[in-house]
Amino acid sequence: MDDSVVLVEQLSSLVVRASSDRLSDDFEVLKQFNQSIASSTPYQFDFIIENERGIKLFGIPLYSHKSLLPLIDPSNYQTINGKKLSITYSNLENYPLPDFDWQWVWDHKILFWQHNSKKNLDTAKETQTKMIIPLALAIIRIKRKTHGDITDIVNRMCDDINPQIVGYLADFNIDYYSYNMTTKNNYYDLSKICQIVKYFLTTGCSKYHDHIVFTFLSKIRTKKFDVTLQSFTLDCLRIIGNSSSPTKLKLLWFYYFLLKFKPSEVGPFCLSNMYNAINHRKIVNTTITKLLKEYNFKEYPFSIKHTNALVLFHVKLLQKLKFNPVLVKALVITHGNPAILRISMNSC
Repeated sequence: MDDSVVLVEQLSSLVVRASSDRLSDDFEVLKQFNQSIASSTPYQFDFIIENERGIKLFGIPLYSHKSLLPLIDPSNYQTINGKKLSITYSNLENYPLPDFDWQWVWDHKILFWQHNSKKNLDTAKETQTKMIIPLALAIIRIKRKTHGDITDIVNRMCDDINPQIVGYLADFNIDYYSYNMTTKNNYYDLSKICQIVKYFLTTGCSKYHDHIVFTFLSKIRTKKFDVTLQSFTLDCLRIIGNSSSPTKLKLLWFYYFLLKFKPSEVGPFCLSNMYNAINHRKIVNTTITKLLKEYNFKEYPFSIKHTNALVLFHVKLLQKLKFNPVLVKALVITHGNPAILRISMNSC
């Protein structure tokens, strides 16, 4: 088990066992725990108090971090030692680390809350899932000392990019580390373009990476939507469909990319994608069953996390191409999402 998880469980146990009802005593437990692990582990906990104001209405707590009495109210955030914290945009995601020798361990926060006289620790995600509306007494973030030297710090600040991809970019006369995409030449290699696009779709984390994807997607000169491009596009849609949040911008790039080709080439590809993305085995309507059986779909694995986003993408594209609207409607009905169904019925 991860050391940080063990520490959270230990802290949670201490919090639950604390017998005092005084908040100051609870915070003392948190401080003592931090001190006890300081020398034996690389971890430390940041305990942040969010000062909220409000009332309980019919037993429902209605609180806000906004100040009601500016001259009297304490700051929005402070440490459990009483030190005021100034956090940009009042967003805890902007709460900084002490220096480059530290890194956040978890990407979500822990809430120390009290509800019906019971104390507990929960991740923010769990609390939201349980639909509990507690008054959070403290917000906890876990950080770990990395003990890196100046070289490690500089390396972490630099892009950790595959050297092979840097080489591919150099073939197109692009120096990746110059952060400049204005250089052009006549070099063309479809295989390298596809690898560059898929690489930055998978690992990209900045607008510069998005710029690279868009630039190289625009470089594809092939006029026919052949098997190679179909495989490439399918891989890209899988990456977008399984990302943490499929951005509309990236789907828009592929929307216009696919519009460059003939409807007779793109249409069947999109229909097969929809067919493989949705659960077509749950069909009960005999008319729709007959329609889908009569069409020669290509079957292949197309498992995606954000099915609705990708289905809507294909629906809008097929509507633009005016390709087999009857079959598009049949697939949308099979998918069963009311919002997408309404969009398709109003547009087709």
